[in-house]
Amino acid sequence: MKIFNQKIEFSNTGELYAGIKLGFINNQEALAFCEKGQVGNCSKDRFIDLYLSQEESGYAFLEKLKSFLEVDGLPTIETNGDYNGGKTDNLPDIYLRIWKLEMLLSALNSSEKKADILEKVYEYFYRFKFPVEWNDANFLIYGAESSSFPTEHLFDNLKEYLSNEINFFKNKRNTSIK
Repeated sequence: MKIFNQKIEFSNTGELYAGIKLGFINNQEALAFCEKGQVGNCSKDRFIDLYLSQEESGYAFLEKLKSFLEVDGLPTIETNGDYNGGKTDNLPDIYLRIWKLEMLLSALNSSEKKADILEKVYEYFYRFKFPVEWNDANFLIYGAESSSFPTEHLFDNLKEYLSNEINFFKNKRNTSIK
């Protein structure tokens, strides 16, 4: 994953839940992240709980991920029992933000052509249901205000936005370590 190259790790199991729900990772990958210590609130006991719940069912695994959020006092995730379809409905942005960064970093590494990268970014813009912060950062190739900017300008805005997001996550981690 591109975030790991930036020395960014998951803060909580809500981010894993969102990644599974969106189809970016599967349960086994989420377990591996926990086992490797790449999830802030996933202790050895929680890893064992997750492993056992995975043996029971995929549904039980997702419910266990959600239960840790409640215990930790983090925003809960409301569902209607539908764990399919890659929908972002009912997922608080706090759990989506790391995936938005991951997808933008992936797009940045997907091509050498800036226009192709910006096209990929726009696909993710649609997939994440039009994040306002992306539009405000003026790096969208088909954005209302940004469409008149040259590709080079949009690409520079994208790099600046990514730099800010990377710093956000690094500062978030440093703050939680203290």
